[in-house]
Parts: sequence; C-alpha cells; structure tokens
Amino acid sequence: VLYEYFGWDVPVFAHLPLLLNPDKSKLSKRQGDVAVEDYRDKGYLSEALINFIALLGWSPFDNKEILSLEQMIEEFSLERVSKSGAVFNIDKLNWINTQYIRMKSNEELTKLLIPIIEKRNIDIPSVNYLHKVIELLKERVITLHDFIDFAPYFYTEPEEYDEKYKQKHWSEKTNDYLLEILRRFEKLDNFDKNSIEKIVRDYAAELNISPSKLIHPLRYSTTGKSVGPGLFELIEVLGKEKVVKRITIILFIFIIMV
Repeated sequence: VLYEYFGWDVPVFAHLPLLLNPDKSKLSKRQGDVAVEDYRDKGYLSEALINFIALLGWSPFDNKEILSLEQMIEEFSLERVSKSGAVFNIDKLNWINTQYIRMKSNEELTKLLIPIIEKRNIDIPSVNYLHKVIELLKERVITLHDFIDFAPYFYTEPEEYDEKYKQKHWSEKTNDYLLEILRRFEKLDNFDKNSIEKIVRDYAAELNISPSKLIHPLRYSTTGKSVGPGLFELIEVLGKEKVVKRITIILFIFIIMV
C-alpha cells in the first residue's frame, strides 16, 4: 500500500540459497569457520574466496569454475541460481585456491608471504631466496601458509625426522654412501641442480646401485621429510653450506653417537 501511495514500483526481492555444512545442516560458527577473516588468516586468497562463494548456489553458463570478479558480474543472472541449499565444500575451496596461487607470479606471492613470515618471526636470507622457494612449492601448496608448513626446512634446521622413511631407505652401507657424497659436495664449486644431480647419479653408477639408494637418504638428511619438491632443485636452493652441515649432523648422529 505504501508503494502505491508514493507511486513507487513494487520491489522484487530474491536471495541466494542457504549455505549448508557437508551434513546438510545450516552453516554456523558452531561447526566451523564462517567469517571471511578466518579464511584470510588461514592463507586463502581473497580472489579464491570470492570465486568460491559466488559458485555456491549459482553456476555460470558454461559451468566454468575459475572466474574473475568482472566475469561473474557479466554472467550473473537469477535464472541460474539454484533453489536448493548450497554445500560449503572445503575441498572445492582448497582446489580453487591452488588455481589462484599458481596463476600468481613469484613476485606477487612474495608480497603476500612476507607479512606472514614476519608475523611468524621467520628469517629468510633474501627476497631472491624466497622467490626460489616459491617457484619450487607453488604447484604443491593449498594455502599461503603451506609455503612454510609444507617445507619448514627452507627456513629452519630440521627438528624432526621421519623415522619410518629412514627405516625404509637406510641400509648398513648408507652411512658410507653419504660420507662419500659429502666429500664430493664439498669439492663442488658450482653448486647447482645439474652438478648436484651428476654427482649423485655418477656415484650410483660407480656403485652399480639405483640412484634412489642415494636420493632417499639425501632427502632425509637435508629435510627430515619423505615428500617435497625435486631433491636436486631443493638442495640447490638450500645452498652448499646448509646441505653440507645437515649431512654432517646426520652422519655424526648415526656414526659417532649410535
């Protein structure tokens, strides 16, 4: 009646579907994070979160899953909004975030990472060093924090070692193998991926063993972990001084103290 009295057009109201948990219950703080700040603090990119939220209950014409804000605005229509509730699928958000991370340059990711690194009181040798770390990890991480948590050995000395990995890949000859690799690394002037790989593969050929017999113990010695980026690439990024130091420590533990 009020609209008619003032001669206004009667507005048309619409809303997007209710957001649901995976169990189809109503999304709420009691069952997980619901605030944008929570996901920002966890290392999700703003573009990824916008993209993900936009697809909850709405789908573009060609069912694309990665869209810029401009594309969403251009393609949005109420006709393509679903009437049923939209499930907040964290796996889908994770996937979208990985796509946006991979689309960013190393320089862009560095700007996003530096505040996180400073907040966590982590020291890095240089911005160039961080660029190299990002290049190795950007295809493997889900959030910005994973650049640190997935490979902490790039920033600090390993404090924990994967014992199951060691038991699987360590033999009575491994200490001798590592000792010889250490000697060859120390003599290496050009400590780059190709030179490092040549030393390892040439030595494996001399011993008539699979290179994996050397590669796995080297990964264990330098990172403490069983997974990560390419071993020769990560050893190059760590640098000769760190790598020699870490192998020496492992040999000291396994030869002198055991």
